Amino acid sequence: MAKLGQWEWHSGELTLTCSDEVERLLLVRNGSKFHPGEVVFRNIHAEDCAETSKLLQPGLAHGANFQTNYRGVLEHGQIAYLHQEAISETTEDGSHVLTGTVQDITALRRTEEQAHLLTYYDEVTKLPNRTMINQDWRSVVA
Repeated sequence: MAKLGQWEWHSGELTLTCSDEVERLLLVRNGSKFHPGEVVFRNIHAEDCAETSKLLQPGLAHGANFQTNYRGVLEHGQIAYLHQEAISETTEDGSHVLTGTVQDITALRRTEEQAHLLTYYDEVTKLPNRTMINQDWRSVVA
């Protein structure tokens, strides 16, 4: 219902442990052998890849905490807005464990976009409304 999945990766291993929702959102299988970076970067929308990569690389390479939003490419080319977070913990042997979540926030983003349109544009004509015109006018006067 929340479209929230959880994953865990130990730096000394190449196995990702993940929930069914992570399998669906990141297009992986639980217990697959690979570095998590391969999983995350292969389904990021091309326009979001560079910016998201800057945020995720330190977390995956050095066990740093991170959180980011990006568009993901799901099965059959569907686009979803995803929110991903990870927390790093150092184990007794000095390696680190990244525990993370990924959530499909597409419905939230669509609602935000709709609220913006209703706030600044006329619903019937799709032209800028009084609120937008007044804001633009204030910026010219200031």
